[in-house]
Amino acid sequence: MSQDGHVSQLTKLIDGRLVATMKTAKHALPPPISTMALLRQLKAHIEQRMIFATLCDCALLGELIFASSRGSIYKLSESTDVDEQALHEPLLALRNACLHPANVGADPTLPALVEALRNDDRQLHKRLNQDWSLIHTSVDLAKWALLKLHAVGRYELKARGLWWPTQTK
Repeated sequence: MSQDGHVSQLTKLIDGRLVATMKTAKHALPPPISTMALLRQLKAHIEQRMIFATLCDCALLGELIFASSRGSIYKLSESTDVDEQALHEPLLALRNACLHPANVGADPTLPALVEALRNDDRQLHKRLNQDWSLIHTSVDLAKWALLKLHAVGRYELKARGLWWPTQTK
């Protein structure tokens, strides 16, 4: 299956879950967001080199992937799957840093994102730790987020038996 086939499978899976969740809600409205719309937005943000918008798109798509099966906000503590936790934790840190930047309570959001980078990219970890404004300008951080999103999508498809290795020529 091609990369586009994987994206199509994941889109059907997520949007199908969203529609089913909305049908069981008190109101039968269509979902407020579609995966394809977010993917088109992500592509445009990448092409326009809009770093922070790209990070937000990755965070939202990661949330949709994991939360759509639960019909609620994804909480790391609810998962008993260690692999799922390891994949989602960085995107959760990204989501919180992008969408809840004012949270400075028990678990401040930007330091949690910096910590999530520690094992993946030590140089980026060091740079972001010294300059939090890089969340708006770092192409490396955007690439990291895209790689994390890809890993999460691949995991979800594999968990559902929908992942086929791509053919290489």
